[in-house]
Amino acid sequence: PPYAENLVIRNPTHRSGIPNNPITVTADIGANVVIKPLDCGPSQPSGGCTGLRIAPTSNSALTDWIFKGLKLGAIPTSHVGAEVAAGTSIVFQQVSLDTSLNSHHTAGIRISGGEGIRILGSTLSNSMFLTDLRLDLVELTGAPVGTMILQNDFSGSALHDAIEIHGTGRKPAVIADNKFHDCSPGDAAVFLYYGAAGTRLYGNEFWNLVGKVAIGIQRSGQVFISNNTFHNVGTGVQFLRQGGYTTIKNNVFSMCAASAVGATGETLPGGTHNGSVVDYNVFFNCGPGIAVNIDPNNFDHLPISNCQGCDPQFVDAANANFRLSSASSPAVGMGDPASAVPWDGDVRIDAGR
Repeated sequence: PPYAENLVIRNPTHRSGIPNNPITVTADIGANVVIKPLDCGPSQPSGGCTGLRIAPTSNSALTDWIFKGLKLGAIPTSHVGAEVAAGTSIVFQQVSLDTSLNSHHTAGIRISGGEGIRILGSTLSNSMFLTDLRLDLVELTGAPVGTMILQNDFSGSALHDAIEIHGTGRKPAVIADNKFHDCSPGDAAVFLYYGAAGTRLYGNEFWNLVGKVAIGIQRSGQVFISNNTFHNVGTGVQFLRQGGYTTIKNNVFSMCAASAVGATGETLPGGTHNGSVVDYNVFFNCGPGIAVNIDPNNFDHLPISNCQGCDPQFVDAANANFRLSSASSPAVGMGDPASAVPWDGDVRIDAGR
């Protein structure tokens, strides 16, 4: 008969893995495995019909599962490619999106619960349509704890957002070492909309988001943005309505047409140790200004160590190699000396990735 999901995994129907010995669901080498509903049926869960769902249960939640090398798809009446509503240490690794997941749907991967959920090394692209922008490649809602989105490639000619975090009661997420490129997001490549306080973005690269926003922040509490590279984008970081204070340091902003950091809504008044920080960054060919429409009184302190008009000397920006080319780059060693040990293990604290 019709059913709401193609594959529902829950305890006790399915058993848990154990640390260092997870249960792995993977495709055979060369196989094109697409997970999608066959029929959503008349009765659907509140989050909509999905192809794969890690479901809540009255028993203990599932732990230690890996979904590797799978492709997530959809049918016109479904909503989400895959959803984690409960569970611990659930990993999506090297997954991709099928062309059947398009503008009729709301998310490629939705994380609405659970703890320690990770999305690793996946290629998440949406280039199947040009209008009706509704699809988030990754959506965090509900109250997941300790989500990590690492080393993925996000692209597509049109999408709503690559990553969106929204709702109340959010626990902080880590978004690190990802690539966001060649797309035209509706809100932003990463859109932090309510309840993303404590989220950290570091080591990411954003390029060819022409006229668009790389990171958008709206009433999300304190967010930490460090050691990212922005190249050929509309705006690097955009405050829409800031509910907390944001630290933006050790980044490289290159060719940001509108501004490196901008604001279109109110920001909270700051003061010593409680305002936003925009310091120890490199700015090169960035629009009419570095920080547009932001009152200096909203900052923790006036910037003292930004490098304005400094060519970061990328290895090969035309071919998306944004490593610093040599020790002569002004971005080398110019990061905040009070920063923690460099995220990439280097002995220097550089700006950018």
